[in-house]
Amino acid sequence: MADVAFDTGVESAAPARLVGLAPRISVMYAAIYLHYGAFGLYIPMWFAHRGLNPEQIGVLMSLPLLLRLLFVAPVTGLADRLRRIREVLLVCVIGAMLLMSTMTFAHSYWQMLLFFTLFSLVWDPLPILADGYATLAVRTQQLDYGRMRLWGSLSFVVASTASGSLIETYSAEIVPWLTAALLALPILPILLLPADRRLGASEKAQSREWLKVLADKRLMMAMAAAALITASHTLLTTFGAIQWSAQGVSGSMIGMLIGLAIVSEIAALFLAQRLLGNRSPLWLIGVGGAVAIARWAYMASEPGLYELAALALLNGITGMTVITGLMLFIAQRVDAHLISTAQGINAVVLGAIAAIATAGSGYAWHALGSAAYLLAAFVSAVGVMMTAGALWKQR
Repeated sequence: MADVAFDTGVESAAPARLVGLAPRISVMYAAIYLHYGAFGLYIPMWFAHRGLNPEQIGVLMSLPLLLRLLFVAPVTGLADRLRRIREVLLVCVIGAMLLMSTMTFAHSYWQMLLFFTLFSLVWDPLPILADGYATLAVRTQQLDYGRMRLWGSLSFVVASTASGSLIETYSAEIVPWLTAALLALPILPILLLPADRRLGASEKAQSREWLKVLADKRLMMAMAAAALITASHTLLTTFGAIQWSAQGVSGSMIGMLIGLAIVSEIAALFLAQRLLGNRSPLWLIGVGGAVAIARWAYMASEPGLYELAALALLNGITGMTVITGLMLFIAQRVDAHLISTAQGINAVVLGAIAAIATAGSGYAWHALGSAAYLLAAFVSAVGVMMTAGALWKQR
């Protein structure tokens, strides 16, 4: 896998080139994202298998979203203050593995609430810390973010398929054990990564330096813009299958549409940074948002199956291209010793906007039906305007 040069605009002397770092980060991403294929789709099934009602399951599944707003930024800030992103990531992986395995001994709702709260505290930071390490490597080692991150998407697809077959064979009771086993797999790849300090980020963040990230208006505009465009997908992810089923689209065809969307995401991760060249990463956010406006406007017209397939292929542009653009902008804009901190702040911004979008999506769908996609188009348009503002400030 060839690395693609990325101009970070940093004039300081470059650190020594670390041979083979991109493949190691790729393996780290693949190993971390494996467990999401068993956990994200099937842990609600395990809760139901243990006798919880829908309201209780809803409370449990909302915990990671709530705790992300409160605890992820302090954890990522701690990683920068210690200058040990890799080690904090390792501790969180091991903690998540142990807590998930012990959750099998929880039988009552209150026991599950306790274990799942503790689990969420160490589980929530995993992808943010992984992105923090990867974007640090992008900044100091001129690596291609997308071509490393795509291995996480590929492993998720593989794990989702395999987990479904295993659960069908052995019942939902195996979900926590399967998730814990998959969480053990990233331990060795993380240990094989070089310490952050070898990436050229020897300076430790100070206790209040996170305020520098908040004070960067262009960076905060980019984070908010990317969060708005990403959150505009909420209607699709929540009500897309319901809409398609009502139009007579079969379950197998819905699966095909989801598969096309995932393929497009992988393609976008593979191509985005190379197509960007030396242009500002903000262009990736802006282009993704512009395509999202058109996509949601067309979705409001209740398109047929062939049109839905074409629209699904835009998912990589409206989703992963935007995320890649933001990751590259963070790598370009933020001091190396504050990159993990910036990732934590971005997680809070995205989490807050996504929570509002998720809460409002049901009301919008109930009131407007498929016309609610016009609201999603408006949200994307606001994101595009904010991106344009950040680009204008760059001039």
